[in-house]
Parts: sequence; structure tokens; C-alpha cells
Amino acid sequence: MCYVDGRCYFRLLVFQPTQDMENITPSSTRLIPQEQPINDTSQMQLTQEGDLVLLGDDGKKMWSTNTAGKSVEGLNLTEVGNLVLYNRNDTIIWQSFDHPVDTILPRQELRPSIQLTTTSSAHDGTARVYTFTTDDQRGFVAFVRVANSPQIYYKTGDVRKTKSDNGQVGALYKNGTFNEFEFSPSFPQFILLGGVGICILMFMTSMLDANYAIPRSP
Repeated sequence: MCYVDGRCYFRLLVFQPTQDMENITPSSTRLIPQEQPINDTSQMQLTQEGDLVLLGDDGKKMWSTNTAGKSVEGLNLTEVGNLVLYNRNDTIIWQSFDHPVDTILPRQELRPSIQLTTTSSAHDGTARVYTFTTDDQRGFVAFVRVANSPQIYYKTGDVRKTKSDNGQVGALYKNGTFNEFEFSPSFPQFILLGGVGICILMFMTSMLDANYAIPRSP
């Protein structure tokens, strides 16, 4: 767990092992929606029924993978940061790479059924929900929703730029490239959708505003 703006959230910390482990500056990626702050006594448990749940201090379920009764045998956090629930045949039942909140990690794919979301408030207090995903017709697309009215503020326009190796629409973040976007020679550890609708490149010790790639919404 970690604190953001005085509130506690369940996050996955990402860092590069070094000899001076006491002075590292880890980055973090959110695993559950930001509207669900938790406290120090909250617990995450894998139940006997195979459901991974987050419990509040009162024992109330705040979040779950909804995998009860699906023959889950175990849990594994892979070397690339993918949290996986699997059955006795090592078949993946649920994985965090299919359910991102606001972050894409290396070797994670953004498909039309998967989207990054983040929420912020306008000057008048109105909630703004930003979404970044891929679309069968428009490639990369980003839109902001205010009062249930979506407005697109970025799109690729060329679906061919967001096709994966199997010919399906999708963007795989791998080796410093995210389809049409290239971040070489130094590429970030993960890509974060910021609170104003722009993608931010996150490094181990710093961050670079990537508004040249996904512009800020109007």
C-alpha cells in the first residue's frame, strides 16, 4: 500500500534492484480503482473459493477478481509485474494485465476491450473521467467524459498503426515502443494516464511529460 495526496491505495511498486536498496525511489502502478482508498489495516486475501479480495478494516469486501468457483489453485506475480491467478493446469484464470486502471507496463497490451481510466475535477467541481484505449475504427483513441457526455480529444486515424502481430487491433508496449510511439534510446518502466488526460512516461527516479504523444484534453 502507499499514500497519494494523503489517501492510501493498494499499488504495485516497481523498482530496479541496486546495491543501495535503502535509497531506491520506486515508482508505483495502481491495481484497484482510485475511488477506493483504503487504510493500513486493509487486507488482500485469496479465498478458498478462489477469489482474490481486498477487505477493509471492518472486513467488508471492497474489491475482488470475481473468480470464486473458477478452479483457481494459486497466485503468482510474474517478473514483468503481471498478477496472475491460475488453475491446476497452470491456465490463467485472471490476470491484472487484462484489468489495468491507469497504467501500462512493458509487455502489456492495450486492446479495444481494455482501457486506461483516470478521474479529476474541473474548476467548477465537475468530475472528468479520462479514457485511453484502442478502437477497431480509429486506432488509438482518448476521450473525456463530463456529465455522461464523451468528447474525443485524440485519435490515431490509421488503424494499421495499432495492429498487433496477429492482425488484431491492439498496442503492445515492448522494447521501448508502443506501436506508433517510440521512446528510445531510454524507455520508461511504465506509461501512466495522468489526471488531465495526458500519458506520462514513468522512469525509476523521474517522470517525463509525454504530451507530444497524447495531447492534453481541451
